[in-house]
Amino acid sequence: MYRVLSFSALSVSVKFLVGFLLTKIFAVFLGPNGISVIGNIKNFVQALVSVQTLGMQKGIIRYTAEYKNDKVKLKYLIGTLNRFNICVSFLLFLALLIFSKDFSVYVFNDQAYGFVFNILAFVVLFQGFHYLFFTLLQGFGDYQKVIYLEISINIASLLLTAGLVYFNGLLGGIYAVVLVPFFYFVISHFFYGSFPFFQFHFSKVISRNLLLYAAMVLFSSIAFPLIFIFIRNQITEVLNAESAGYWEAVNQFSYFYFVVLNSIMLIYFLPRISENDSLEFYREQVVEYFKILMPLYAVSLVVLYGFRNEAINLVLSPSFSAIEKLFFWQLLGDFFRAGTLVFVIFFHARRMILRFLITDLVFATLLVFLSFYFLEREGLLGVVKAHFYSYFIYFIVVFSFVSKFLFCKAK
Repeated sequence: MYRVLSFSALSVSVKFLVGFLLTKIFAVFLGPNGISVIGNIKNFVQALVSVQTLGMQKGIIRYTAEYKNDKVKLKYLIGTLNRFNICVSFLLFLALLIFSKDFSVYVFNDQAYGFVFNILAFVVLFQGFHYLFFTLLQGFGDYQKVIYLEISINIASLLLTAGLVYFNGLLGGIYAVVLVPFFYFVISHFFYGSFPFFQFHFSKVISRNLLLYAAMVLFSSIAFPLIFIFIRNQITEVLNAESAGYWEAVNQFSYFYFVVLNSIMLIYFLPRISENDSLEFYREQVVEYFKILMPLYAVSLVVLYGFRNEAINLVLSPSFSAIEKLFFWQLLGDFFRAGTLVFVIFFHARRMILRFLITDLVFATLLVFLSFYFLEREGLLGVVKAHFYSYFIYFIVVFSFVSKFLFCKAK
């Protein structure tokens, strides 16, 4: 584990730096209102990627790790994925062209941005191949290639976004979010063009197994980005657009440390737990997670809370000082959010579809209901309180499902 952590340090550092600089650019040039709009289009693109990949990223990682030494099965896995990707991309292309004005109203509360979704319609024809290829690399456990590619696309994202925002303001930021996936595809192609990616063999068995993962995570992969747009729009309606920008700003801090945790889960824990069916091995991974990572994470949260004013000025700007009062509940919720990761990864590795769907449905319902309830009662502070209560209850529910595998005798 220590080897992977040290090898990933460079990639994580670049992600941090790029994330910090992009957040700073948006804060300085666009302000709270602009950050709210950028948050909405980011969430929409995120939901679009989930639809395009059918939410199968973790399933792809699992089966790539399993088939990487079997050339025949690997060929059929890649071919099946390519067929899925082409069919779904074409359907999304049509939907984005036909319903561009409807999407514009939902995301921007204005039909005038319909042209953004027309552009996005052509981008989706390329972005699916990038995300598919990148997920396959993660499944192979080729940490070096994954990290080099991550570094390259992060730097490209920074340069493109900085230039567009500087010269075109908010519209430039929107263009950047929409166009970045196309440049990801270009970089992926030039980096690893010799990879035997364009296979089109089809396997019913593999497709059925992958669709089980789609059934497992497609709901949450699509629902949560759309829920965040919904909550952001509700904050704008009840309070104002500036408050929605403040909520998006405090969520940016969560993004920074979950970059680390999610990278470790996908690169290290998921492939290992998928390859080893032993419950004893899984228990060892849980102990390792809570013994090493969670204490470090808790200390980081405490330090961030202690220096929250300095962090706001450094990452954002003094105009965002109002979010200082939101930090306590946000960070407390993030602690329980991190605690669930090693449990939820077990659902993915063992394809526990019903358990995963139940827990995610509980969390989605809690997040929407509590956010609206506390927003009406306590304003913006109530929304971050809802964030804490939702993740706290979610942690209890997820742990209750996994506990019997942690404490029962291995069979």
